[in-house]
Amino acid sequence: AAVNDGGISAVGETALAAFQSGVAIANAGVGAVHALASGIGAYTDLPHGLICGILLPRVMEINLSYSLKKYAEIGRILTGGDGRDSEMAESAVKAVRGLAGALGIPNSFRSAGESGIADIAEAVVDACADGGSMQSNPRPFERQVWVDLLKKFK
Repeated sequence: AAVNDGGISAVGETALAAFQSGVAIANAGVGAVHALASGIGAYTDLPHGLICGILLPRVMEINLSYSLKKYAEIGRILTGGDGRDSEMAESAVKAVRGLAGALGIPNSFRSAGESGIADIAEAVVDACADGGSMQSNPRPFERQVWVDLLKKFK
């Protein structure tokens, strides 16, 4: 509603949600999306939220098997569905992709005007490897997994 209508109530609720999420993020390890987004933001002019929106579905895919029950619950909440955990976890990724598309978030950095992500992949991953956000990610850190992910963004 805040995106489509711009009404004061919806915008106010979105602002409150953004504030509350900021408080939560400040007090918890937030995982690979934010870790990578911080590194990418240091090398580009892209907004942090846009970087997170581009990365989120792909990082969710990488994390699925390491946090299946949590992703399944997200899938149930986002879709209203009720199925096996593996199906519902996959539906969470699909729902997040759909939401990102509905909000106009591109599915690649190139579409966002940045074509050099593959060139900075190793530096970004090395910069965030030891940080709390990456260390709190469901999948244990494996440098090459994250370098490979970023290098897919040619």
